[in-house]
Amino acid sequence: MSIVDDQVLRMNASGLNYYRWLLSKIDISNHEEHRTLLSILFDKEYYCFIDNDSNRKEAGLYLRYTFEEETGYPISEYKEVGLNVPCSVLEMLIGLAMSIENDIMYDPEIGDRTAEWFWMMIYNLGLQKATNEEIGLDFRFGIAYIDYILNAWLDRTFDYDGTGSPFPLENPHEDQRKVEIWYQAMAYLDENFDI
Repeated sequence: MSIVDDQVLRMNASGLNYYRWLLSKIDISNHEEHRTLLSILFDKEYYCFIDNDSNRKEAGLYLRYTFEEETGYPISEYKEVGLNVPCSVLEMLIGLAMSIENDIMYDPEIGDRTAEWFWMMIYNLGLQKATNEEIGLDFRFGIAYIDYILNAWLDRTFDYDGTGSPFPLENPHEDQRKVEIWYQAMAYLDENFDI
């Protein structure tokens, strides 16, 4: 049994449905090698130090209500079973990817790119190396590696230019460690895409 299977088995049916629903938003079929990473992100609490970054947490938590609206599964069925915990990093990143798509980058000719924005952030964080195989070789090292990267981002100890965050810039106009995540995203998208 894999690490992911063990963690997923600990969820009840409603929690598992929610987790699978989250994964459906980020096109997991093209990223099977990162299932363990995603499970770890689901277990990791998102926290923030910049006041308005709490909006990202709220967007992540709102996914629980979106899940209920889309699936008809009552929130009460999964609130009591572990999903009443604070927003996870996975939820926050998916919520942010959805906000990027819906509020800034939506293009009806291209279609929904929520998954693209999510995986872009994963790669920008340097987590593309955290594959099932790599984590499986040395689970404690794999967890420590992922925690190191996530804590550097969440604790805002990444580089001035945003390297080590989801939105590194080539030409930052200010210290990205002091910039709200939403404005980091805007600067990154402006620097790398036509918006």
